Parts: sequence; structure tokens; C-alpha cells
Amino acid sequence: MLDRICREVQSLTFEFDGQTIHVTCSIGAAFHKETTASAADLLRAADKALYYAKDAGRNQVIVYSDMLAADVDAT
Repeated sequence: MLDRICREVQSLTFEFDGQTIHVTCSIGAAFHKETTASAADLLRAADKALYYAKDAGRNQVIVYSDMLAADVDAT
């Protein structure tokens, strides 16, 4: 579903001041697990995934995982 949203956003173009503007989409997502301590932790995980998506070239969907956490925390 998130990939579909990203593709729909990418298909949009806007005309501004005589120029065509193309839109891209980066999405970071996190899912609640039994080990999620709080809503704040869930939001932090989604935020890490979003910035990972942007750093990895933008225009993509990244879902937070334990592997991502290890990679992000190592940098």
C-alpha cells in the first residue's frame, strides 16, 4: 500500500511559473510490536526509517526493522 501511495505521488506534476515540477516521495514506516515501549518509540522508529530512505537516494519506502536499527545506529 505504501509503495502504491509513493507511485501515485510520483505521477503528479505541477506547472509553476512556466516550468513543470516533478514530485518524489520518501516514506518511513514502523509497525507496533509487543516490544514497542511507547508511541514516542514508534514515532522515532518511523522517523529513522524516513531519514534512511532519504539518505539512500530518496523516492522510496523504508520500513523500520531491527536490521535497519543496527545500520542506522552504527553511522
